[in-house]
Amino acid sequence: MLIQPLPGCEETVIETLTARSEEIAKLSAKLDEGEELLDAVNGILVGMEPKVVQTYAPEYRCDCSRERIERALISVGASELTSMIEQDGCADVSCQFCGKTYHFDRQSLTALLDAAQSVEKHDREES
Repeated sequence: MLIQPLPGCEETVIETLTARSEEIAKLSAKLDEGEELLDAVNGILVGMEPKVVQTYAPEYRCDCSRERIERALISVGASELTSMIEQDGCADVSCQFCGKTYHFDRQSLTALLDAAQSVEKHDREES
């Protein structure tokens, strides 16, 4: 749950929320006891006219992608990518969140090395 006072909010509203922080902290316990979410929230925020902007069910999902892993590999720098190419000729990178593994062959690593060298050259020119 996100409670966000909007611009122009009176200071008394923030003071009231601060005073009710213990009740807010007990929200999970109320839900565990079977109280409905909106009832629990309205009970905590009674007299404050809360507005529900959006509701959604949390979900376990990972937004990793090959492109994100490529950017991470570029960020390790040309020296490290050169070592990967020379030592193993390939790289397998696993997402620590979902466990998906991405394989990069020599050709892919060489392309990433070129990109890393371009980034490093650009950074030197900017300095």
